[in-house]
Amino acid sequence: NLQPDVLYFDDTVVGEHEIMLSVITNTGDAELILYENPGDVGVPQFTASYIDANGEPITGVVRLAPDEFVRMQVKFAPDDSVGFSALIDVPNNDTPAIILAQGDGITAEEMVPVIAINPVVLDFGDVEGGQTATGSVLVSNVGRSDLIINDLNFVGAPWHSVTAEFRNEIGELVPLDVTIAPNDYRLLYLTFT
Repeated sequence: NLQPDVLYFDDTVVGEHEIMLSVITNTGDAELILYENPGDVGVPQFTASYIDANGEPITGVVRLAPDEFVRMQVKFAPDDSVGFSALIDVPNNDTPAIILAQGDGITAEEMVPVIAINPVVLDFGDVEGGQTATGSVLVSNVGRSDLIINDLNFVGAPWHSVTAEFRNEIGELVPLDVTIAPNDYRLLYLTFT
C-alpha cells in the first residue's frame, strides 16, 4: 500500500529543491520485499530513496513484516522553469507499485504573491447618520508565495468611518497581521458608519 501514490510538489525555484514523503505499508500477511532503492527514476529532476525513522537513507533490500512500513523520500530539484513529471517504480515481491510525481520549476521572479479581492467594489448603499452597514470581501492569494497584510488604508471622504477585521473560516477574529498562503483566502469584514 502506497500513501500517497501521487505527489504534487509546490512550485519550486530552479536550483532549489522540495521533498515529499510517501509511506509504503505491508498490508498483506506475508513479508513484503522492496528489492532496490528507486534512486534514479529516469527523470533527473526527481530522485527517490527509502529512509528510516530518523530520516537517514536505507541502502539495499528493505524487508517489511505484515503491518510494518517504510517511508520513501522523493526529492524534486528542477533545472528549468517548466513542468516535470515522473513515474517512480517501487520494485517488490508483490503487485507492481508506482508513484506519480509532478512539479513545476519556476524562476525566483515568479515567486510573488498576487492579491485578488472579490467583490472589487463594496457598496454599502445609503447609510443614515449614526447608523452602520456591514459587508465582506474575499481576499485571496492567487500568487506563488505568501501574501502578508499588515495594514489597511481606506480611500474616501473624511466623514466616512470604515473599520475592518479579518476572520477565519469558522468566524474567529484574526489579527490584522495576516499571512495568506498561495491558493488560500481570508474573509475581510467591513463596517461603515
